[in-house]
Amino acid sequence: MASDELTGGRGPGTEPLSRHVVLASADLDEARRGIGNVFVPHRVDVAGPGAVAARLHAVVLDRVTFAYSRYGAPVEIGGLGAMGPCYHLNLLHRGAVRSWRGRDEVDQSRRGQGVVFTPGEGWRMSWGGDCAQVAVRIDQQALQSHFERTVGRPSGGPIAFRFALAESPAVRSFVSLLGSLVTELDTTAGSWLSSRLMVAQVEDFVMSGLLAAQPHNLSDVLTAPPGPSRPRHVRRAMDLMAERPDDPLTTTDLAAAAGVSVRTLQAAFHSHVGMSPMEFLRDVRLERVHRELADAGGGTTVTAVALRWGFGHLGRFAVAYRRKYGCSPSDTLRSGG
Repeated sequence: MASDELTGGRGPGTEPLSRHVVLASADLDEARRGIGNVFVPHRVDVAGPGAVAARLHAVVLDRVTFAYSRYGAPVEIGGLGAMGPCYHLNLLHRGAVRSWRGRDEVDQSRRGQGVVFTPGEGWRMSWGGDCAQVAVRIDQQALQSHFERTVGRPSGGPIAFRFALAESPAVRSFVSLLGSLVTELDTTAGSWLSSRLMVAQVEDFVMSGLLAAQPHNLSDVLTAPPGPSRPRHVRRAMDLMAERPDDPLTTTDLAAAAGVSVRTLQAAFHSHVGMSPMEFLRDVRLERVHRELADAGGGTTVTAVALRWGFGHLGRFAVAYRRKYGCSPSDTLRSGG
């Protein structure tokens, strides 16, 4: 990748997002807490000579966070468990880092090399003393919903990106455009941040760019020719489930609201959505559970949230949740709460 893609041509000595300083500290525990609050909670240990001189610059949007971080000393960083309900694109800005995701291992020593951490997998990193990284954090539910809106149907499971960032023209273009966004945030202090419309468009661009550029388990779905548009009665039933997922809806209720027979609705769902109406409703309810757990405060329990959204059999609920999100409901609650 071109050496100046992440800082608009100003070189590796420039620290990105310098107008958005969140933390500057020589205290390792303070740095760990501050960086963990923006990214994910983690442990960090100094692994060699050198004084800690940590910095964190960050712009936190609704669904996407742009950040730059360094520790100033060699450190070993690891999760307190599996990665929580978010994706992390880490791009090397300076120095060197070795990263692990599950059993996969990637060495980054060239500026612009990157990795993608995914929810539900163990992770750790070994940073050199002069290592600095630019990172993009994306909420898991936001990316999943964005993908499903793009392709017009449920994903059928969590999105799993290839760990090492691909060395491809698509990725180079995407990283270059990310660099332009970072430069814009630096040079204008992000005057567009006050516009919810602009923020939403930027977030959608970041999610679309990552989905299109970096290979993942559902890439083929994105590149497949579009299928026929869904019939009106299917769209009506889907809208009803999205509007009233907490109602005790049955297939008969949905068919009546859509103005067709139960058999017609079931056949149309299988043909145009790839699942039954009740399976679609379960997915909608799982999304609401996931969102509530991720945003939960103290005192929330998985059982209470699951029951509130109509999941009476907790064992089946847990299996369906893990299949969709790649982690347990308890993992999401711990990471979010």
